[in-house]
Amino acid sequence: MDKTNTPNADPKSSQVVDILLQIERLNIMIDEHDQSDAEGALIVQQYEVLRSDFLSELRALLSDYGIDANLKTSA
Repeated sequence: MDKTNTPNADPKSSQVVDILLQIERLNIMIDEHDQSDAEGALIVQQYEVLRSDFLSELRALLSDYGIDANLKTSA
């Protein structure tokens, strides 16, 4: 049951879900790019910066719920 589309959904909850989806998309794009050349490595590095920014945003949103999250990406 998808509660994020209900009229009374908490906007912060929707933001958490949106950020998780953005991180998922970035993970896919990172996996798809070839890092064997300089251009590919630069693109992956830029995606990783974006992912880090999303993690910071997610950490801030979770703190609004009283959750102290130590978020990091897996290798």
